[in-house]
Amino acid sequence: MWPEFMPADHRVELAVLRCIIEQGIRELNVEAVAAALGRSRAALYRQFGSWHGLLAHTHRETLLSLDRQLDAQLGNRRLEFEALWADVQQFLRSPVGEAVRAIRPLIANGRCGESIERLEVELLSSLRHWVSLDESPAPPDPRVVVRAWWTMALAAADWCDEPLLVCQGRELAWLLVAPSSADVSLAEELNVDEATPIEGPLWSH
Repeated sequence: MWPEFMPADHRVELAVLRCIIEQGIRELNVEAVAAALGRSRAALYRQFGSWHGLLAHTHRETLLSLDRQLDAQLGNRRLEFEALWADVQQFLRSPVGEAVRAIRPLIANGRCGESIERLEVELLSSLRHWVSLDESPAPPDPRVVVRAWWTMALAAADWCDEPLLVCQGRELAWLLVAPSSADVSLAEELNVDEATPIEGPLWSH
């Protein structure tokens, strides 16, 4: 079953993601997507301009759909962090999330020097908003924090088979957004002997 966060009318994006999930990134091409949609290659090129344009559209719309599901509110900063981190990790480790991670290098290669991380920070407006709620006297720009936070989240998803690294990555991400009153050193915050993998059902296809 497809994740409910992805609107059913996003047929093109879903077709690209389905092709990656079912056939692998190496078999992804415009012919496979066109066949999955019952459309011609020419129709896709007319709509998106290029193969890169189609992949970039899929990446953008999927991250926007993820962002709409991130319910960031001002409350207990640590509990809010844990909820956001869990949601993002479940997405990144799901079949759809793995497909998005697989096309990121392809999109980055076509951005003419502009980093894909900068684009992703702009798309994750809910996360930026939550970070901006920091009540520290002189908080950093939310874009700086979200970029580092997102980079750590991607790394933790790659380390899913190494629970210690996942735990350390999560705690480093927390330090990026922890209020200034949380005067806890990394050594005190981390209990590496009790590090366990993140558990819970992941979104499936």
